[in-house]
Amino acid sequence: MIFLVFLICVLLQVWVVVSAVLLGITILVYLLDKFSPFSYRNRKDHFPDGGKVYSVKESAWFVMGAFTKSGEKSSFLFTEKTCL
Repeated sequence: MIFLVFLICVLLQVWVVVSAVLLGITILVYLLDKFSPFSYRNRKDHFPDGGKVYSVKESAWFVMGAFTKSGEKSSFLFTEKTCL
């Protein structure tokens, strides 16, 4: 279990809270996209150049990108944003 050494830098409760917050925000982003009257999913006629429909998977990817400050599109060309 040497690959899980990074987990001992903070308490288990902190990891649980961070995971719960990420999951909660993921569900919130998905629900906002699904039920918002201004989203691309509900107003496709107002977006002639296209848009993005957020599934749960894409919402989780967006939230993880925002949380790690790497952006929505993960690119390894600019690593200074992803280094801690």
